[in-house]
Amino acid sequence: DRIQLNHNLQSGDVVIAHQPQISIKNKKVNGFCEPQKLYNRSSKMTFLDNIGFPTMKWINGTKVKSLSELFELWETNIVLYKKNNSFQSKGIKLLNSNSKLPDVKNGDLFCPIITENPYTYKVDFFHNKILGSYIKQTPSVLNENYFDWIEGDNKDQLQFPNQNRSYFYLPFDIKSKIINLGKKITHLGGGYSSIDLMKTSDGYKAIELNISEIATKYTWLTRPVQYSKNFSKAILNLCNDYDLIK
Repeated sequence: DRIQLNHNLQSGDVVIAHQPQISIKNKKVNGFCEPQKLYNRSSKMTFLDNIGFPTMKWINGTKVKSLSELFELWETNIVLYKKNNSFQSKGIKLLNSNSKLPDVKNGDLFCPIITENPYTYKVDFFHNKILGSYIKQTPSVLNENYFDWIEGDNKDQLQFPNQNRSYFYLPFDIKSKIINLGKKITHLGGGYSSIDLMKTSDGYKAIELNISEIATKYTWLTRPVQYSKNFSKAILNLCNDYDLIK
């Protein structure tokens, strides 16, 4: 559902909402508001590829006819299936030569497993400002206790927000790429975003981009002062970015 905004808005005002879709109705405002679209998992990865952001190896699920072609493509005997509209690892599944091709839906994708480092490097950003970044010390998805760990981690975070998390500083090259990504997203009508990275021998690779309905509960509990200050600065930067004025 869309949020209807009928306030006394003026041209040049900035509307910031956590709700992914908003509709502004005000005849006095010169210009337009493009409601943020809910992009699926594979379309967000395509967006990253198109702007040159480094991503993991992956393929749109609807293009796959058999699992054997994936094993041959990536020279492996096991792949990861990621369902669209899933979160907290609830929509992933390991597939091997004994598995059947899943009932793939639009937005689903397949990818090989990154084995160099199992940790997830998570970054929150808004426009041209990094709000914060931390490491989620996840075990390998190949670990037999992986899903039990994820379930326990999600339950524990409300009481122990710093558990299994540690802050890290982004290398300059990937930080610059994320800032550029944030500006592209706000130019398209998006806002607060987060990106999940994994570390490979060839640098950091994006495994997921979130541009709507971002989970912020545990993130902000970890370093509330830092995140709130950076978010405030990002909003001011956005308001002063005259390139956004149509």
